[in-house]
Amino acid sequence: MKLHTTLGAKALQKIIDEIKEENKFLNIAKDMAHYHHEKWDGTGYPKGLSKLDIPLCARIMAVGDVYDALTTMRPYKEAFSHEKTVEIILKGKGTSFDPNIIEVFEKIHIKLEVEKEAMNK
Repeated sequence: MKLHTTLGAKALQKIIDEIKEENKFLNIAKDMAHYHHEKWDGTGYPKGLSKLDIPLCARIMAVGDVYDALTTMRPYKEAFSHEKTVEIILKGKGTSFDPNIIEVFEKIHIKLEVEKEAMNK
């Protein structure tokens, strides 16, 4: 399971190498794929990066990834409620997640719930 970050980054790097021109969006996508499981406190993977060493795009993606994972039903678990998911994410402020990103999340999480409900209709 932990290999998906590295495999995703390698796949995107292969595309970047093949197009042979600078593409900021692909580079951002590669960083998101590679580093979205890094944690603010350095306990994540694949590199064990911490704080501002984690690319901003990956710090943002980490919150979205956890929100989606928790609120989506999987074969091995039921979906968590929006409220429970928000509670879990807020507990990760300063450990799993960038405190500044969580401050923004606190302001917009209701919009995420509305969007998720609209997508599931």
